Amino acid sequence: MRFRLRLLAIGLALAIAACTPQRTPEPDPRPVLRGIVVDAETGGPIAGVVVRAAGSSDTLAVTDATGLYSAPAPEPLPDALKFAHRGYVSAVIHRSESTPLLLDARLRRSGP
Repeated sequence: MRFRLRLLAIGLALAIAACTPQRTPEPDPRPVLRGIVVDAETGGPIAGVVVRAAGSSDTLAVTDATGLYSAPAPEPLPDALKFAHRGYVSAVIHRSESTPLLLDARLRRSGP
């Protein structure tokens, strides 16, 4: 009898939980800068590239293992982004009018 009561209580709790409306977080209304950073020679993704607004020391994003980055766009929207990683020559990429929030970069290895 106790087992049935426990089972009934668990079923009732699950039914109530399933019927309770779930709150979804509000999406961030700011535009998002995004792109991919690859090795200029191999085309392979580069993880750990620091992405900054050109002329700023504030980091906006760091690329993941697939070379992708995304970050809420700062106000005002920067004219260019700087991409830097140890072992590579830093690159400054200017925004395009046609795709102002999408900036991809190809970094060349530094040294011989």
